[in-house]
Amino acid sequence: MSRLPGRSLVFVRHGETTGGSRIRYYGQTDVPLSDLGRGQMRAVATICNRIRLCFDIAVTSTLARCREAASLIAPGVQQIALAGFDEICFGEWEGLTEQEIKAADPLRYQLWREHPENFAYPGGEAVPVFRQRVWQTFERLRPNLPRHTLFVLHKGVIRTLLTHLMEGQEHAIAQLDIALGSVHVVCERQGRWEALLLDGTPEHASAALCERVLGSSSRRTDHGREER
Repeated sequence: MSRLPGRSLVFVRHGETTGGSRIRYYGQTDVPLSDLGRGQMRAVATICNRIRLCFDIAVTSTLARCREAASLIAPGVQQIALAGFDEICFGEWEGLTEQEIKAADPLRYQLWREHPENFAYPGGEAVPVFRQRVWQTFERLRPNLPRHTLFVLHKGVIRTLLTHLMEGQEHAIAQLDIALGSVHVVCERQGRWEALLLDGTPEHASAALCERVLGSSSRRTDHGREER
């Protein structure tokens, strides 16, 4: 049985895709996992097995890369796919690299970099609207969350949820990498959500990484974050 305290949420970003999600902006384009991405998800499954974590349910977006990833991490666990957790729609920029965006649309690229919080992607979704739908989707789900929930989602969705849950730590959350296949664990204590692990990656699925989670209850800092 898992030693994670209280009600726990494990957020995993899906793995690499056939379209090259590491460098391309695939929001709501439904690209599947690549072989590399499947390997990343199996590595996450190994982490979960090592900390003896059994999920009660898996929550994903409706996109194939998240649904397949959840099946690889937690085979046989019931899945709920919610459109409210789909990645932001990049509109005309879907599938482009940052350099391609800069070359094709320099004025809006500059506006995006200077004011990302309020940016509306051309032909796509505005950032404030995206964040609101993600928050609202989670709040509708929150009352019925079981003890251990796996969320396999997208970079923007995970950052939005962590920011929403961990009040007062917006700057720290903004600095996270949230790489493909990264793992983020938060637990509820006395009505507040605290991070046990942030930016854990399959490439560092070591005994030390697992110990961060297993021993977290006795090694938290004054801010409730894991010691590094």
